[in-house]
Order: sequence, then structure tokens, then C-alpha cells
Amino acid sequence: YGLSSILCVRESYSLRSARVHLARVLELLRAVGPNNALTEGRSPSLLDSLTHTHSTDSNVPSKGKGLKRSSSNTKTEPANQEGVPPEYILPGASERPLLAILPHNTRPEVPSSLQDLSLSCWNPPPGHRKLQGDFLYFTLVTLEGRKCDITSCPRGFFLNRSTVGVFDPRPASSSPVSHCLTDLLSHISPAFKQALTTLRARVPPH
Repeated sequence: YGLSSILCVRESYSLRSARVHLARVLELLRAVGPNNALTEGRSPSLLDSLTHTHSTDSNVPSKGKGLKRSSSNTKTEPANQEGVPPEYILPGASERPLLAILPHNTRPEVPSSLQDLSLSCWNPPPGHRKLQGDFLYFTLVTLEGRKCDITSCPRGFFLNRSTVGVFDPRPASSSPVSHCLTDLLSHISPAFKQALTTLRARVPPH
């Protein structure tokens, strides 16, 4: 039998795929954080009961004997301005320790990987830079306090010479072109490289 080999060629980025790649990197960095739908305001059940006032609709007429009962028992809860749980949650209770039912975070704290990674103020690239392949510019602040700008291009990502006050899209002399953004970030920041190893070990397989 003859031997065969497979050559893997890295596909060039487009503007859309570069945005998708950035979104996946940010998703990786945020996926294993101490997320809690209840405390972050995304609970579909209990949170609505705690933050919204309850009122009985008295405009809908009822039939039969229920008419008198509806008109006599119809009450509107006062506006919950101080964040105190309304009366109908625990009626008759002088103290409502609802914080005790919130789930506690049992997972260890996730190590920080970056101070900031966001789109640069120099977006969108000017026309002459688009002709040279610039897609997007990112602003990076590492844990070591280093601030730098990153260019996204068809070949991948590299450091440019731009600062907050000066636009200089030329590649930095010490920056390689990395096909994966995390590879470039690991090259720039040793702290990110160490944190990324921990993050990858914590992320469950899909």
C-alpha cells in the first residue's frame, strides 16, 4: 500500500470570519466565569416577582357572584422603589430574607486573562488600508499593563504601531502574524498564556 499525506492549509480570513473568530475568543474567555442568571438579571421566573409590582386588573368584568368579590378584593401594590420584595411574595412576614435562596457559587474563581479587549477607536480602516487587507483594529490591555493595538487581516492578526492619539497601521517590528488571535495574545502576554491554559482545561467539551 502506498503512503499518503494530508496537507492542511490555513484558510484566509474574511471580514465576517474575522468577526466570528473574535466573538469565539471572547466567548472562550467568558464561558467559565461565575455566571448566575438570577443575580445578573436574566432569570425568567423569580426575578420578575422581585422587581415588578403586581396589580390586579379591575377593568375586566367578571360574571355572577365573583363580581362583588373582585371589586372588594381588588388592590394595587404600591411601587416597589426600594427593592423590597412585595407583600404577595411572603404575606404577613416582617422580614423577608430572600437572599438565602440565591444559589452560592461553589466553583473556584476564574483567573483573569486580560484587562480589556475591544474594538479600537480607529475603526473602520480607511480606504487605502482596506485595499491592503485591513479588516478591523482591536485595542488590547494586558494584565501586565501593556497597551497595544492589533490589526485583523486575511492572514490573521498582528500588532500595529497605533496608539490612542496616533494612527500608525504599520506592523510592529517584533510582532509575528498569527492565524489564531489567542496565539498572538499568548505571545504578547505571559500572564494570558498561563490563564488560557487554565481556561481551556475548565471549558467543557462540546
